[in-house]
Amino acid sequence: MAFYESDEKLSKLSNYLKFIANETDAKHVYAFDLWVSATENYKRITANGLVDKIIPIHGDAMDMPFAEDYFDSIVSVQEIYSTKE
Repeated sequence: MAFYESDEKLSKLSNYLKFIANETDAKHVYAFDLWVSATENYKRITANGLVDKIIPIHGDAMDMPFAEDYFDSIVSVQEIYSTKE
């Protein structure tokens, strides 16, 4: 079951999340999404058995509420806006 069942391109995004959650040493994966609510993503995450690994957050990736240097790495998939340098 894909996280985004109705949109094939967005289904690929869920595959990235599943891969990172299952195939890396990441303790937690933060699924930051501007277009899908955290509640809706949580339902999909739970349905896929990944509630212990993936944390859904609704918000703008340009304004994430995390301390500088909080993450070891960040993966951006299907970003449609340009970022400031």
